[in-house]
Amino acid sequence: MKVYPFFEIVKHKEIKTSVLYINRPTSRNAMNWEFFRDLPFQIQELERDPETAVVIIAGKGKSFSVGLDLREFVYDFGNIVFSENASEREELYRLIREMQRGFLELYRSSFVSIACIHKHCYGAALDLVSFCDLRIASSDAVFSIREAEFGITADLGVLQILPSIIGKGATAKLAYTATDVHADEAFRIGLIEEVHNDEEAALKRSLELAGEIAKHPPLGVKGIRQSLNAPFDPDREMERAALWTAAFLDSPEFRDIARKHFHYDNPDRSD
Repeated sequence: MKVYPFFEIVKHKEIKTSVLYINRPTSRNAMNWEFFRDLPFQIQELERDPETAVVIIAGKGKSFSVGLDLREFVYDFGNIVFSENASEREELYRLIREMQRGFLELYRSSFVSIACIHKHCYGAALDLVSFCDLRIASSDAVFSIREAEFGITADLGVLQILPSIIGKGATAKLAYTATDVHADEAFRIGLIEEVHNDEEAALKRSLELAGEIAKHPPLGVKGIRQSLNAPFDPDREMERAALWTAAFLDSPEFRDIARKHFHYDNPDRSD
């Protein structure tokens, strides 16, 4: 299996389970381009692994993930984010679609996925766990759709898939307010299936649950997963989200945030 630097895999062959760790702990697993570039290939590798029936997605270090590394994103792709040129807006659209690929690969995979969440699960990290089949969390877990805070629209799938998990109203409240939801409230609204005392206990329970799933005949489990996911086509709705962001990301408010917080100023643009 090929090694991807942003990820680490620990196999539990006795229960046909692989733990896929997000592995950038010094930045609280903030998702930079390497994460989005490599995630679809990592998912495909796991899909081809005959010893993997269940994948647990967890985070190394102090947080599951704080989501998109917005500072790095602005510096790496500021030339297409802050542009009125139509061809560069199209390039931004293609970039967003590429960033969505890993989440869609996860959704379409045949293995069952369990998100094991501790501490921060913000922004794109919430997109990621929303595409998992089950979510187990520690009591210190905190969830948030952060994008409204930055004057942008979530475009990696959470607005498309989360209503099927917690309902439209609860999703709207999270998205409009950008407020934090702690583990007990997340459990109450159905965002997570179980809450445990700490990260270690959450991972232990995730492995137990994986073992319970993996012991069943694989075709039956795959059939259940396909049936549960069949009514919804996230790709079409995520394409709509990518088009919106490609057209409207470069707002005066977002430019102001980029200048104030990231000290980014595109020399090719002026107000």
